Amino acid sequence: DVTCIPAPDNNTCSGAIAAYDGDNAIDTTNSTTSGPNDFTMCDNFDSDQTYNDLYWTYQATCTGTLTISTCNTVDFDSRIAVYGSCAFDMIACNDDALSGACGLTSEVSFTAEAGTTYVLRIGSFSDGGTGSGTFNIVCTQDEPGACCIGLSQCVDGLMPSECDAFGGTHQGPGSTCADVDCDPTPANDTCETAETAVLG
Repeated sequence: DVTCIPAPDNNTCSGAIAAYDGDNAIDTTNSTTSGPNDFTMCDNFDSDQTYNDLYWTYQATCTGTLTISTCNTVDFDSRIAVYGSCAFDMIACNDDALSGACGLTSEVSFTAEAGTTYVLRIGSFSDGGTGSGTFNIVCTQDEPGACCIGLSQCVDGLMPSECDAFGGTHQGPGSTCADVDCDPTPANDTCETAETAVLG
């Protein structure tokens, strides 16, 4: 007799289940490939499909940096894509984590808005490359800090999004203009500002 094992409930986007901050279980063993060939926003190693994909929804618990990671927590060559909805309006994606410390597993970060629901699609680089493990979600709340606008202007107490709106570069949570140098150019960058060399 042939026994047909049903695919997981979240095998398609319409069946997405809720994910939460912290560790979430994943098992793609009986999953099929249901999403579009759209893995083109990030390095895809000449493959634009996310195979044997499963779906979750996640409501952001902060306004700040949202990180979804399978870094060394799954036993398959993973891929992660994040959408605004089941219309597959992609926001971010990752195949192999940029840190280089995660092998063929994945980690993606993007700016999230508190209360907004995102669709997470996690699958494999190769067809049939299934497995199990966990994926982790961390939402880090934005905090105000110094904002460098150009090389000569610094504004204290801006949120990262506010700094971005000014075309600036946020210097990190809790930073102050008194502690940062917006102009990385060395003081002796020109002949006129040459410094005296000292023997020894």
